[in-house]
Parts: sequence; C-alpha cells; structure tokens
Amino acid sequence: MIRYPLILVLLVCSVYISSAQDDFIGRHKDEVTQIMSSARTDVHIDQSSKNTVYNLLKYVDRDGTQTILYVFDDTDICKFYKTIYDYTYLRQVEKDLNRKYLKAGSGIWYFGTGENQYLLTLKKEKWYFSVLVKKANK
Repeated sequence: MIRYPLILVLLVCSVYISSAQDDFIGRHKDEVTQIMSSARTDVHIDQSSKNTVYNLLKYVDRDGTQTILYVFDDTDICKFYKTIYDYTYLRQVEKDLNRKYLKAGSGIWYFGTGENQYLLTLKKEKWYFSVLVKKANK
C-alpha cells in the first residue's frame, strides 16, 4: 500500500530534478530569483546564514534533502550552480542526466553547443552527492 504514494513522490521529484538543470549560467540574479519562484515551488530561498565570501542564492526544499546554490559574479551574473542531494535521489538524478544530456565519462555530462556548452559533474560525497553545472572549458 505504501508503494503507490512513494512512486508518486518519486515521479514528482523527477520533474523537479529535471527542471533544476535549466540553463541559469549567464542570467542575472533577479532573473534567477524570478524563474525559481515560479518554476520551483518545491524549494524556497534560504537566508538563514550569511556568506561573506560568495555572492550566492541558496534554495532548499521542505525536507532538507535538496539544496541549490547559485553563485554570481560581482555584477550579479550567474557563473555556476550546484545542486546538493540526499542519496535517495541518486538513481533518479543519474537516470535523468543520462536521458537529457550527452554522457562523457563517469559522472560527467555535457549540454549545449558552440559558445554555450556546459559541463555537469556529479560528485559523490560521504553523506550526499552533488551536481555542479558550469560553462565548459574550450
């Protein structure tokens, strides 16, 4: 009986996980905030801690199983972003990345073309894993 609600939750999460990989690099901080407030209602901005080193926006979900960090330059343009997940999302995130992007190796995917090519790197840590999205080096 518990299977059906669990399956429903996983399906909903996969939609949100997929939308987390939109191209935010090069967007202004205000634009990122606007997109996140309308497209990602499953997360909210977290201002509970102040970071004096990086210019960033931090979003977290209700359960604390997903955190998204958008890092901006001095002119408030997004340079890269990182989503930090609880391991319960690992299989679904890898499946979504394999489905949506070009796999280039273990934990590495690419998307985009020409000047707008991006690198996604999945890194496994002890208690969590993360997906970093940044502009690919030429």
